[in-house]
Amino acid sequence: MAPSCHCEGELVQPNTVFSVDWNHEIQMRSEDINEELRIAEVETERDLLIVHVMQSMAREEGEPFLGARLEEHGCGLVFHSQRRMFLAYLLWSDDESEATLRQIYVVPEERRKGFAAGLLTYWVREYADRIGARFAVESPNEKSVA
Repeated sequence: MAPSCHCEGELVQPNTVFSVDWNHEIQMRSEDINEELRIAEVETERDLLIVHVMQSMAREEGEPFLGARLEEHGCGLVFHSQRRMFLAYLLWSDDESEATLRQIYVVPEERRKGFAAGLLTYWVREYADRIGARFAVESPNEKSVA
């Protein structure tokens, strides 16, 4: 697990950031993906810290993950509406004619439950299709296709 980090002048434990209660204002900005999941675009320091903790977890798994830079990428943070826990993020970029999904990350304990497939379908419908008829998905890692 990632080490403690600073956010808004306080020392925060990595497990703390996964609770929606720690970042409760995201609920007002979020929308339904399905009956279990909600998504909000990453806008605040707290949002970005949650994504960075997940990226740190991915690196510990040996995955080479692109760092989220909001000036270059769109980023959506996903949480479970009943359990009130953050469990995934999506990272994408786009130009005038095509959107590219760069990453979908789901925390290890929530994998193999169909969340990533649902997130991909949502992203295509709500983001990629609005840009153009074509979209791209960067090369999946071995775990995502196994």
